[in-house]
Amino acid sequence: MDALPKGSQEILHLDPEKIEVGWRVRADLGDIESLATSISTVGQLQPIVISRNGNGAHQLIAGGRRLLACRQLSIKVMATVVQPKDELQALDMQLAENLSRKEFDKLEVGTGLKRRKELYEQLHPETRVGAAGRGRSKDSFAEDANLSQAADRFPKEAAQLFGISERSIYELLGLANLPEGEREEIEKAGSTRERNRKAQQALGRLRQARKKAKLEARARERAEQGGDEEDEEGERVVLLAMDNREYFRNAKKGSFEVILTDPPYESGRQSLIQHVSRGSLDKNFGDWDQLDTGWVVHATPLLTDGGHLLAFCPVEAVGEYRVVCEAAGLTYRGCIIWHKTNPGTVHRPVYLSSVEAIVWATQGDKYYFTPWDNAGAPEVHNFIENPICQGNERLDHPTQKPERVIERLLKRHSHIDSRVLD
Repeated sequence: MDALPKGSQEILHLDPEKIEVGWRVRADLGDIESLATSISTVGQLQPIVISRNGNGAHQLIAGGRRLLACRQLSIKVMATVVQPKDELQALDMQLAENLSRKEFDKLEVGTGLKRRKELYEQLHPETRVGAAGRGRSKDSFAEDANLSQAADRFPKEAAQLFGISERSIYELLGLANLPEGEREEIEKAGSTRERNRKAQQALGRLRQARKKAKLEARARERAEQGGDEEDEEGERVVLLAMDNREYFRNAKKGSFEVILTDPPYESGRQSLIQHVSRGSLDKNFGDWDQLDTGWVVHATPLLTDGGHLLAFCPVEAVGEYRVVCEAAGLTYRGCIIWHKTNPGTVHRPVYLSSVEAIVWATQGDKYYFTPWDNAGAPEVHNFIENPICQGNERLDHPTQKPERVIERLLKRHSHIDSRVLD
């Protein structure tokens, strides 16, 4: 968007004290000493943008730092006059002029967009369902396509207007709606760079909360439908969530072809890890983070004949798992190594912890397994190379496993209609 309407050429030199400032997106103008020095030396090279109201008074649209510098120097300010048709267009000019200069921090942009949304909804009342509508699926609007289109109109138009994505519009609005305490924590930072860093961290928390809410909504929906879900290939997934000890006591014996799980194993005590792209990791996961292989004995009866047990564990615990698997009557088959291509970093002279084991045992000698065909012989390497969860996949669980790793294990050890317990 152009900061000024095309054809606006009227230039005035005005007393800066007589220009009304009003509400501004950019609350913190920062240090203007260098700007004032520049204007006093070479003059004001870029006019501020003002409008004229019905009473003839001048109101600032864009250029707050230049106006403040001229006030400090007690000189007239050069201004160009535009006449926005309404308050919404005036706000758009303010946003566009500053966004083109990259002067706003993320929170200020979000605050400006929030105000723009309020003004937009005053002019277009039919779009007010947007805020609530985003939390629902498109199917819920099937009975009224016009309502769905109205709900999406603001983010679409704003994204086109300012040259940013619709997703960014929603995230920036989320920043503007942060609780007051979180907003104050960002605002009190001493520089734009620091405010943006804190805003980015807040955005990360918002994304995690949104993903978690979606997952919980899907889980509730599946539970209401009886817990079974058909995927695109007709495979049935049974989703359950409860305390494992309660389930072990009450579940039917021989119910599952696969137990694939990631039990706690004192990961918080193993290393001082800091991941480059995620910052410091809180390794204090709580009292639940204890290595206890005894669960295998209670889980084993739930496996069918030929069923698989697959459990993530540290390499150091593989021997202990072998002992407990054999004691429970399982046939220990070995372990798969998962190599994490983007592990955390350590700040001491030790090996970087970049591997994790997945112990494998079966109920009996005959079992289902789908290998790759390699050089004329059916085989599969006991090695998976895959990064830890990152980007959009990352949720808030400290030991979350990548979906691709889980998928590869399930494709090897289960088949259509297999029942899998985590």
